[in-house]
Amino acid sequence: LKTNADGHGKVTAEVDGRKIEVLNGLCERLLTAKYVKKADLEWAVGLMSFCSQVILGSRLFLRHAYGLLKFMKRKHLKKAGLPRQLRDDVAFWPELLRSYNGLGVSVVRRVLSTDFFAVDASTSIGMGGYLDGRYFAVTWKEVKGWPMTDYAPFRDEATSHINYLEIYVIWYALVVWGDSLRGCEVLIWTDNTTAEANVRDLWGQVTFLPLLKQIWLLLVKYDVRVRPLPIRSKVNVESDALSRQDWVTFAQAVGMPKAKARALARRDPGAMRELCEVCRLKAKQVADYDDWMVVRWCFDDLWLRFGPFDKDCGTDIHGSNSYMRFEATWSILHDGRKVCWDGLNVYCNPPYSCILEFIVRFLFCKQRSPMGTAAVFVLPLWDDGPGRGTFWNLVTEYPAVFEVVARYGIGTRLFTAPPHQGVQRRDVGATKWPVVVFRVGPAPLTEQIDLRR
Repeated sequence: LKTNADGHGKVTAEVDGRKIEVLNGLCERLLTAKYVKKADLEWAVGLMSFCSQVILGSRLFLRHAYGLLKFMKRKHLKKAGLPRQLRDDVAFWPELLRSYNGLGVSVVRRVLSTDFFAVDASTSIGMGGYLDGRYFAVTWKEVKGWPMTDYAPFRDEATSHINYLEIYVIWYALVVWGDSLRGCEVLIWTDNTTAEANVRDLWGQVTFLPLLKQIWLLLVKYDVRVRPLPIRSKVNVESDALSRQDWVTFAQAVGMPKAKARALARRDPGAMRELCEVCRLKAKQVADYDDWMVVRWCFDDLWLRFGPFDKDCGTDIHGSNSYMRFEATWSILHDGRKVCWDGLNVYCNPPYSCILEFIVRFLFCKQRSPMGTAAVFVLPLWDDGPGRGTFWNLVTEYPAVFEVVARYGIGTRLFTAPPHQGVQRRDVGATKWPVVVFRVGPAPLTEQIDLRR
Protein backbone atom coordinates (compact mmCIF):
# COMPACT_ATOMS: atom_id res chain seq x y z
CA LEU A 1 0.00 0.00 0.00
CA LYS A 2 1.47 3.34 -1.09
CA THR A 3 0.28 6.45 0.71
CA ASN A 4 -0.61 9.88 -0.61
CA ALA A 5 2.99 11.04 -0.36
CA ASP A 6 2.94 13.31 -3.42
CA GLY A 7 -0.18 15.19 -2.29
CA HIS A 8 -2.26 14.39 -5.37
CA GLY A 9 -4.98 12.72 -3.33
CA LYS A 10 -4.28 9.21 -4.65
CA VAL A 11 -3.20 5.98 -3.00
CA THR A 12 -2.26 2.71 -4.65
CA ALA A 13 -2.60 -0.85 -3.43
CA GLU A 14 -0.89 -3.62 -5.38
CA VAL A 15 -0.33 -7.36 -5.32
CA ASP A 16 3.19 -8.66 -4.76
CA GLY A 17 5.04 -9.41 -8.00
CA ARG A 18 5.86 -12.97 -6.93
CA LYS A 19 2.19 -13.83 -6.49
CA ILE A 20 1.47 -12.36 -9.91
CA GLU A 21 4.14 -14.57 -11.50
CA VAL A 22 2.64 -17.66 -9.85
CA LEU A 23 -0.88 -16.73 -10.95
CA ASN A 24 0.22 -16.00 -14.52
CA GLY A 25 1.87 -19.41 -14.64
CA LEU A 26 -1.27 -21.09 -13.35
CA CYS A 27 -3.41 -19.29 -15.93
CA GLU A 28 -1.13 -20.46 -18.71
CA ARG A 29 -1.32 -24.03 -17.40
CA LEU A 30 -5.12 -23.93 -17.24
CA LEU A 31 -5.41 -22.55 -20.76
CA THR A 32 -3.06 -25.06 -22.39
CA ALA A 33 -4.41 -28.18 -20.66
CA LYS A 34 -7.21 -30.12 -22.34
CA TYR A 35 -8.58 -31.01 -18.91
CA VAL A 36 -7.73 -29.00 -15.80
CA LYS A 37 -7.09 -30.57 -12.42
CA LYS A 38 -9.40 -29.59 -9.62
CA ALA A 39 -6.39 -28.85 -7.38
CA ASP A 40 -4.88 -26.45 -9.96
CA LEU A 41 -8.21 -24.67 -10.39
CA GLU A 42 -8.66 -24.30 -6.63
CA TRP A 43 -5.12 -22.93 -6.33
CA ALA A 44 -5.74 -20.39 -9.09
CA VAL A 45 -9.11 -19.35 -7.65
CA GLY A 46 -7.51 -18.85 -4.22
CA LEU A 47 -4.88 -16.52 -5.68
CA MET A 48 -7.49 -14.70 -7.77
CA SER A 49 -9.65 -14.20 -4.66
CA PHE A 50 -6.65 -12.70 -2.88
CA CYS A 51 -6.02 -10.32 -5.80
CA SER A 52 -9.69 -9.31 -5.89
CA GLN A 53 -9.23 -7.70 -2.46
CA VAL A 54 -6.91 -5.18 -4.13
CA ILE A 55 -8.45 -4.72 -7.58
CA LEU A 56 -11.97 -3.30 -7.46
CA GLY A 57 -14.64 -5.60 -8.87
CA SER A 58 -12.29 -8.32 -10.12
CA ARG A 59 -14.48 -10.89 -8.33
CA LEU A 60 -16.63 -10.67 -11.45
CA PHE A 61 -14.00 -12.73 -13.26
CA LEU A 62 -14.32 -15.56 -10.70
CA ARG A 63 -18.02 -16.27 -11.14
CA HIS A 64 -17.59 -18.98 -13.79
CA ALA A 65 -14.68 -20.57 -11.86
CA TYR A 66 -16.83 -20.92 -8.75
CA GLY A 67 -19.55 -22.50 -10.89
CA LEU A 68 -17.16 -25.10 -12.35
CA LEU A 69 -15.73 -25.98 -8.93
CA LYS A 70 -19.24 -26.47 -7.58
CA PHE A 71 -20.09 -28.71 -10.54
CA MET A 72 -16.90 -30.80 -10.08
CA LYS A 73 -17.61 -31.23 -6.38
CA ARG A 74 -21.18 -32.33 -7.03
CA LYS A 75 -20.11 -34.84 -9.71
CA HIS A 76 -16.98 -35.96 -7.79
CA LEU A 77 -14.71 -35.00 -10.72
CA LYS A 78 -10.94 -34.57 -10.41
CA LYS A 79 -10.57 -33.12 -13.93
CA ALA A 80 -12.79 -31.12 -16.26
CA GLY A 81 -12.61 -29.04 -19.41
CA LEU A 82 -12.84 -25.25 -19.20
CA PRO A 83 -16.12 -23.75 -20.50
CA ARG A 84 -15.69 -20.93 -23.03
CA GLN A 85 -16.74 -18.18 -20.59
CA LEU A 86 -14.30 -19.40 -17.93
CA ARG A 87 -11.53 -19.72 -20.53
CA ASP A 88 -12.10 -16.08 -21.50
CA ASP A 89 -11.95 -15.01 -17.83
CA VAL A 90 -8.73 -16.94 -17.17
CA ALA A 91 -7.16 -15.48 -20.30
CA PHE A 92 -8.09 -11.97 -19.11
CA TRP A 93 -6.54 -12.26 -15.64
CA PRO A 94 -2.89 -11.59 -16.73
CA GLU A 95 -4.08 -8.49 -18.63
CA LEU A 96 -6.21 -7.44 -15.63
CA LEU A 97 -3.22 -7.65 -13.28
CA ARG A 98 -0.95 -5.85 -15.72
CA SER A 99 -3.37 -2.96 -16.35
CA TYR A 100 -5.20 -2.50 -13.03
CA ASN A 101 -2.84 -3.71 -10.29
CA GLY A 102 -1.44 -0.71 -8.42
CA LEU A 103 -3.87 1.68 -10.08
CA GLY A 104 -4.16 4.92 -8.09
CA VAL A 105 -7.54 5.66 -6.53
CA SER A 106 -8.82 8.77 -4.77
CA VAL A 107 -8.25 9.01 -1.02
CA VAL A 108 -11.20 11.27 -0.28
CA ARG A 109 -14.19 10.97 -2.56
CA ARG A 110 -16.70 13.75 -2.95
CA VAL A 111 -20.13 12.19 -2.40
CA LEU A 112 -22.71 13.47 -4.88
CA SER A 113 -25.71 13.59 -2.57
CA THR A 114 -27.16 17.02 -3.38
CA ASP A 115 -27.64 16.11 -7.03
CA PHE A 116 -30.67 13.97 -7.85
CA PHE A 117 -29.29 11.16 -10.03
CA ALA A 118 -31.97 8.63 -10.96
CA VAL A 119 -32.51 6.08 -13.72
CA ASP A 120 -35.41 3.97 -14.87
CA ALA A 121 -36.35 1.51 -17.62
CA SER A 122 -39.70 0.40 -18.99
CA THR A 123 -40.16 -3.02 -20.53
CA SER A 124 -41.82 -1.84 -23.73
CA ILE A 125 -40.82 1.78 -24.47
CA GLY A 126 -37.30 2.73 -23.43
CA MET A 127 -34.97 3.99 -20.71
CA GLY A 128 -34.31 7.35 -19.10
CA GLY A 129 -31.86 8.99 -16.74
CA TYR A 130 -31.83 12.32 -14.93
CA LEU A 131 -28.96 14.15 -13.23
CA ASP A 132 -30.26 17.58 -12.12
CA GLY A 133 -30.85 19.35 -15.41
CA ARG A 134 -29.09 16.77 -17.57
CA TYR A 135 -31.11 13.91 -18.95
CA PHE A 136 -31.42 11.26 -21.64
CA ALA A 137 -34.41 9.39 -23.03
CA VAL A 138 -33.70 6.49 -25.40
CA THR A 139 -36.26 4.13 -26.91
CA TRP A 140 -35.61 0.40 -27.17
CA LYS A 141 -36.15 0.73 -30.91
CA GLU A 142 -33.07 2.97 -31.03
CA VAL A 143 -31.07 0.57 -28.83
CA LYS A 144 -31.88 -2.37 -31.10
CA GLY A 145 -30.29 -0.43 -33.96
CA TRP A 146 -26.96 -0.15 -32.11
CA PRO A 147 -24.09 -2.62 -32.86
CA MET A 148 -24.73 -6.04 -31.30
CA THR A 149 -22.52 -6.88 -28.30
CA ASP A 150 -22.42 -9.68 -25.74
CA TYR A 151 -24.04 -7.33 -23.19
CA ALA A 152 -26.74 -5.78 -25.41
CA PRO A 153 -30.36 -6.20 -24.27
CA PHE A 154 -33.05 -8.19 -26.09
CA ARG A 155 -30.71 -10.96 -27.25
CA ASP A 156 -32.84 -13.58 -25.51
CA GLU A 157 -35.50 -13.89 -22.83
CA ALA A 158 -33.07 -13.29 -19.95
CA THR A 159 -31.65 -10.08 -21.44
CA SER A 160 -35.19 -8.81 -22.15
CA HIS A 161 -36.18 -9.07 -18.48
CA ILE A 162 -36.82 -5.82 -16.60
CA ASN A 163 -34.01 -6.58 -14.12
CA TYR A 164 -31.49 -6.69 -16.96
CA LEU A 165 -32.88 -3.52 -18.52
CA GLU A 166 -32.62 -1.66 -15.20
CA ILE A 167 -28.93 -2.59 -14.96
CA TYR A 168 -28.41 -1.64 -18.60
CA VAL A 169 -29.69 1.90 -18.01
CA ILE A 170 -27.16 2.33 -15.15
CA TRP A 171 -24.41 1.29 -17.59
CA TYR A 172 -25.65 3.79 -20.16
CA ALA A 173 -25.82 6.60 -17.56
CA LEU A 174 -22.14 5.96 -16.71
CA VAL A 175 -21.27 6.02 -20.41
CA VAL A 176 -23.00 9.40 -20.79
CA TRP A 177 -21.91 11.11 -17.55
CA GLY A 178 -18.98 9.07 -16.22
CA ASP A 179 -16.32 11.52 -17.39
CA SER A 180 -17.92 14.38 -15.42
CA LEU A 181 -18.06 12.26 -12.24
CA ARG A 182 -14.35 11.41 -11.97
CA GLY A 183 -13.13 10.79 -8.43
CA CYS A 184 -16.66 10.91 -6.98
CA GLU A 185 -18.89 8.55 -5.09
CA VAL A 186 -22.26 8.72 -6.81
CA LEU A 187 -25.66 7.98 -5.30
CA ILE A 188 -27.86 6.49 -8.03
CA TRP A 189 -31.56 6.08 -7.29
CA THR A 190 -33.31 3.07 -8.85
CA ASP A 191 -36.69 1.45 -8.21
CA ASN A 192 -35.38 -2.05 -9.02
CA THR A 193 -33.94 -3.97 -6.05
CA THR A 194 -32.10 -6.48 -8.26
CA ALA A 195 -30.28 -3.72 -10.14
CA GLU A 196 -29.49 -2.01 -6.83
CA ALA A 197 -27.90 -5.16 -5.34
CA ASN A 198 -26.07 -6.33 -8.47
CA VAL A 199 -24.46 -2.98 -9.26
CA ARG A 200 -23.60 -2.30 -5.62
CA ASP A 201 -21.87 -5.67 -5.17
CA LEU A 202 -20.72 -6.09 -8.81
CA TRP A 203 -22.01 -9.63 -8.58
CA GLY A 204 -25.01 -11.43 -9.99
CA GLN A 205 -26.35 -14.29 -12.05
CA VAL A 206 -24.38 -15.51 -15.05
CA THR A 207 -26.62 -13.70 -17.56
CA PHE A 208 -25.73 -10.33 -16.03
CA LEU A 209 -21.95 -10.84 -15.93
CA PRO A 210 -21.02 -9.36 -19.35
CA LEU A 211 -23.00 -6.21 -18.55
CA LEU A 212 -21.61 -5.93 -15.01
CA LYS A 213 -18.10 -6.26 -16.46
CA GLN A 214 -18.79 -3.27 -18.70
CA ILE A 215 -19.95 -1.28 -15.67
CA TRP A 216 -16.77 -2.34 -13.88
CA LEU A 217 -14.63 -1.09 -16.78
CA LEU A 218 -16.31 2.34 -16.61
CA LEU A 219 -15.87 2.58 -12.83
CA VAL A 220 -12.15 1.85 -13.18
CA LYS A 221 -11.73 4.12 -16.20
CA TYR A 222 -13.30 7.14 -14.51
CA ASP A 223 -12.28 6.28 -10.91
CA VAL A 224 -15.94 6.43 -9.87
CA ARG A 225 -17.72 4.51 -7.13
CA VAL A 226 -21.48 4.07 -7.31
CA ARG A 227 -23.86 3.55 -4.44
CA PRO A 228 -27.27 2.51 -5.81
CA LEU A 229 -30.14 3.35 -3.48
CA PRO A 230 -33.82 2.30 -3.59
CA ILE A 231 -36.54 4.75 -4.54
CA ARG A 232 -40.28 4.21 -4.91
CA SER A 233 -41.55 4.38 -8.49
CA LYS A 234 -44.05 7.14 -7.68
CA VAL A 235 -41.21 9.32 -6.36
CA ASN A 236 -38.91 8.60 -9.32
CA VAL A 237 -40.96 10.96 -11.50
CA GLU A 238 -38.33 12.40 -13.86
CA SER A 239 -36.66 9.13 -14.89
CA ASP A 240 -39.93 7.24 -15.04
CA ALA A 241 -41.39 9.85 -17.39
CA LEU A 242 -38.27 9.83 -19.57
CA SER A 243 -38.32 6.03 -19.87
CA ARG A 244 -41.92 6.22 -21.11
CA GLN A 245 -41.24 9.24 -23.38
CA ASP A 246 -43.81 11.18 -21.32
CA TRP A 247 -42.51 14.69 -21.94
CA VAL A 248 -45.49 16.45 -20.35
CA THR A 249 -44.94 14.81 -16.95
CA PHE A 250 -41.18 15.30 -17.19
CA ALA A 251 -41.54 19.00 -18.04
CA GLN A 252 -43.81 19.60 -15.05
CA ALA A 253 -41.41 17.71 -12.78
CA VAL A 254 -38.50 19.99 -13.70
CA GLY A 255 -40.54 23.17 -13.11
CA MET A 256 -42.11 24.03 -16.47
CA PRO A 257 -45.57 25.66 -16.11
CA LYS A 258 -48.39 23.16 -16.63
CA ALA A 259 -50.03 25.08 -19.50
CA LYS A 260 -46.79 25.18 -21.49
CA ALA A 261 -45.91 21.59 -20.62
CA ARG A 262 -49.14 20.35 -22.15
CA ALA A 263 -47.98 21.63 -25.54
CA LEU A 264 -45.28 18.95 -25.44
CA ALA A 265 -47.95 16.28 -25.97
CA ARG A 266 -48.08 17.35 -29.62
CA ARG A 267 -44.29 17.90 -29.70
CA ASP A 268 -44.63 21.64 -30.21
CA PRO A 269 -41.18 22.95 -31.27
CA GLY A 270 -41.48 26.10 -29.15
CA ALA A 271 -42.38 24.07 -26.05
CA MET A 272 -39.46 21.71 -26.69
CA ARG A 273 -37.07 24.67 -26.90
CA GLU A 274 -38.46 26.07 -23.66
CA LEU A 275 -38.02 22.69 -21.95
CA CYS A 276 -34.38 22.61 -23.07
CA GLU A 277 -33.90 26.12 -21.66
CA VAL A 278 -35.50 25.18 -18.32
CA CYS A 279 -33.20 22.15 -18.04
CA ARG A 280 -30.17 24.20 -19.09
CA LEU A 281 -30.85 26.78 -16.38
CA LYS A 282 -31.47 24.03 -13.82
CA ALA A 283 -28.16 22.36 -14.71
CA LYS A 284 -26.46 25.76 -14.44
CA GLN A 285 -28.07 26.36 -11.05
CA VAL A 286 -27.05 22.89 -9.82
CA ALA A 287 -23.48 23.57 -10.85
CA ASP A 288 -23.67 26.59 -8.56
CA TYR A 289 -25.06 24.92 -5.47
CA ASP A 290 -23.22 21.62 -5.76
CA ASP A 291 -20.07 22.62 -3.87
CA TRP A 292 -18.76 26.14 -4.36
CA MET A 293 -16.23 27.50 -1.90
CA VAL A 294 -15.34 31.21 -1.88
CA VAL A 295 -11.75 32.11 -2.71
CA ARG A 296 -9.34 32.88 0.11
CA TRP A 297 -9.30 36.67 -0.23
CA CYS A 298 -13.08 36.83 0.04
CA PHE A 299 -13.23 34.68 3.17
CA ASP A 300 -10.32 36.56 4.78
CA ASP A 301 -12.10 39.88 4.17
CA LEU A 302 -15.28 38.61 5.84
CA TRP A 303 -13.25 37.14 8.74
CA LEU A 304 -11.45 40.45 9.36
CA ARG A 305 -14.68 42.45 9.25
CA PHE A 306 -17.09 40.10 11.07
CA GLY A 307 -15.04 37.29 12.59
CA PRO A 308 -13.87 35.29 14.27
CA PHE A 309 -16.53 32.77 13.25
CA ASP A 310 -17.45 29.96 15.59
CA LYS A 311 -18.77 27.65 12.85
CA ASP A 312 -18.62 27.19 9.09
CA CYS A 313 -22.04 25.87 8.09
CA GLY A 314 -22.69 23.77 4.99
CA THR A 315 -19.33 22.07 4.36
CA ASP A 316 -18.69 18.58 3.02
CA ILE A 317 -18.30 15.69 5.44
CA HIS A 318 -14.49 16.02 5.42
CA GLY A 319 -14.44 19.79 5.95
CA SER A 320 -12.29 20.03 2.82
CA ASN A 321 -14.24 23.03 1.47
CA SER A 322 -13.68 25.18 4.56
CA TYR A 323 -10.86 27.45 5.71
CA MET A 324 -11.70 26.66 9.33
CA ARG A 325 -10.54 23.69 11.38
CA PHE A 326 -12.53 20.49 10.99
CA GLU A 327 -14.07 20.69 14.50
CA ALA A 328 -15.62 24.06 13.59
CA THR A 329 -17.51 22.81 10.53
CA TRP A 330 -21.11 21.69 10.14
CA SER A 331 -21.66 19.17 7.34
CA ILE A 332 -24.68 17.10 6.36
CA LEU A 333 -23.78 14.85 9.31
CA HIS A 334 -24.58 17.71 11.69
CA ASP A 335 -27.08 19.41 9.36
CA GLY A 336 -27.17 23.15 9.92
CA ARG A 337 -30.92 23.09 9.29
CA LYS A 338 -31.41 21.26 12.60
CA VAL A 339 -28.53 22.14 14.96
CA CYS A 340 -28.50 24.92 17.54
CA TRP A 341 -27.09 28.28 16.36
CA ASP A 342 -27.80 29.99 19.69
CA GLY A 343 -25.04 32.37 20.79
CA LEU A 344 -22.77 31.51 17.84
CA ASN A 345 -21.26 33.67 15.10
CA VAL A 346 -21.67 31.50 11.98
CA TYR A 347 -20.29 31.79 8.46
CA CYS A 348 -22.75 30.20 6.03
CA ASN A 349 -22.23 29.58 2.31
CA PRO A 350 -25.14 27.10 2.09
CA PRO A 351 -25.93 24.51 -0.58
CA TYR A 352 -27.96 26.59 -2.99
CA SER A 353 -30.70 23.96 -3.17
CA CYS A 354 -31.81 24.61 0.42
CA ILE A 355 -30.89 28.22 1.24
CA LEU A 356 -34.29 29.05 2.70
CA GLU A 357 -34.09 26.20 5.22
CA PHE A 358 -30.73 27.44 6.56
CA ILE A 359 -31.98 31.03 6.88
CA VAL A 360 -35.18 29.95 8.65
CA ARG A 361 -33.22 27.79 11.11
CA PHE A 362 -30.90 30.68 11.91
CA LEU A 363 -33.80 33.10 12.45
CA PHE A 364 -35.55 30.59 14.72
CA CYS A 365 -32.43 30.36 16.90
CA LYS A 366 -31.89 34.14 16.71
CA GLN A 367 -35.36 34.83 18.06
CA ARG A 368 -34.89 32.21 20.76
CA SER A 369 -31.47 33.60 21.76
CA PRO A 370 -31.40 37.20 20.44
CA MET A 371 -28.18 38.41 22.10
CA GLY A 372 -24.93 37.12 20.58
CA THR A 373 -26.39 34.97 17.77
CA ALA A 374 -25.04 36.24 14.43
CA ALA A 375 -24.42 34.98 10.90
CA VAL A 376 -22.95 35.93 7.54
CA PHE A 377 -24.67 34.44 4.47
CA VAL A 378 -23.15 34.20 0.97
CA LEU A 379 -26.16 34.07 -1.39
CA PRO A 380 -26.69 34.04 -5.17
CA LEU A 381 -28.79 36.87 -6.55
CA TRP A 382 -31.63 34.90 -8.12
CA ASP A 383 -34.68 37.06 -8.66
CA ASP A 384 -36.79 35.05 -11.10
CA GLY A 385 -37.49 31.56 -12.35
CA PRO A 386 -39.00 28.49 -10.66
CA GLY A 387 -37.82 27.91 -7.11
CA ARG A 388 -35.38 30.81 -7.07
CA GLY A 389 -37.21 33.68 -5.41
CA THR A 390 -38.36 31.94 -2.24
CA PHE A 391 -35.47 32.92 0.05
CA TRP A 392 -35.24 36.41 -1.49
CA ASN A 393 -38.86 37.06 -0.55
CA LEU A 394 -37.81 36.65 3.08
CA VAL A 395 -34.48 38.50 2.86
CA THR A 396 -35.77 41.56 1.00
CA GLU A 397 -38.85 41.92 3.21
CA TYR A 398 -36.68 42.69 6.25
CA PRO A 399 -33.87 45.04 5.13
CA ALA A 400 -33.37 46.20 8.70
CA VAL A 401 -32.52 42.62 9.71
CA PHE A 402 -30.43 41.48 6.73
CA GLU A 403 -27.62 43.99 6.16
CA VAL A 404 -25.86 43.91 2.77
CA VAL A 405 -22.11 43.90 3.48
CA ALA A 406 -20.68 42.93 0.06
CA ARG A 407 -21.77 42.65 -3.57
CA TYR A 408 -20.05 40.76 -6.41
CA GLY A 409 -21.21 41.11 -10.01
CA ILE A 410 -21.50 38.53 -12.78
CA GLY A 411 -18.03 37.60 -13.97
CA THR A 412 -16.25 37.80 -10.60
CA ARG A 413 -13.79 34.96 -10.02
CA LEU A 414 -15.22 34.16 -6.63
CA PHE A 415 -15.48 30.37 -6.24
CA THR A 416 -13.56 27.14 -6.47
CA ALA A 417 -15.02 23.66 -7.00
CA PRO A 418 -13.95 20.12 -6.05
CA PRO A 419 -11.15 18.65 -8.17
CA HIS A 420 -11.76 16.07 -10.86
CA GLN A 421 -8.66 14.32 -9.48
CA GLY A 422 -6.45 14.86 -6.46
CA VAL A 423 -7.07 17.25 -3.59
CA GLN A 424 -6.29 20.69 -5.08
CA ARG A 425 -9.57 22.56 -5.69
CA ARG A 426 -10.04 24.01 -9.18
CA ASP A 427 -10.96 27.51 -10.29
CA VAL A 428 -14.41 27.54 -11.91
CA GLY A 429 -13.93 30.90 -13.62
CA ALA A 430 -16.37 33.77 -13.65
CA THR A 431 -19.61 33.46 -11.66
CA LYS A 432 -22.82 33.06 -13.67
CA TRP A 433 -24.90 34.95 -11.09
CA PRO A 434 -24.41 38.12 -9.03
CA VAL A 435 -23.55 37.23 -5.42
CA VAL A 436 -24.54 39.21 -2.32
CA VAL A 437 -23.22 38.78 1.24
CA PHE A 438 -25.71 39.50 4.04
CA ARG A 439 -25.07 39.79 7.75
CA VAL A 440 -27.35 39.58 10.75
CA GLY A 441 -25.46 41.05 13.71
CA PRO A 442 -25.28 39.87 17.33
CA ALA A 443 -27.66 42.57 18.60
CA PRO A 444 -31.34 41.67 19.19
CA LEU A 445 -33.63 41.99 16.16
CA THR A 446 -35.42 45.31 15.78
CA GLU A 447 -38.55 43.60 14.42
CA GLN A 448 -40.19 40.23 14.89
CA ILE A 449 -40.24 37.82 11.93
CA ASP A 450 -43.14 35.41 11.49
CA LEU A 451 -41.59 32.05 10.53
CA ARG A 452 -44.87 30.16 10.40
CA ARG A 453 -45.70 31.39 6.89
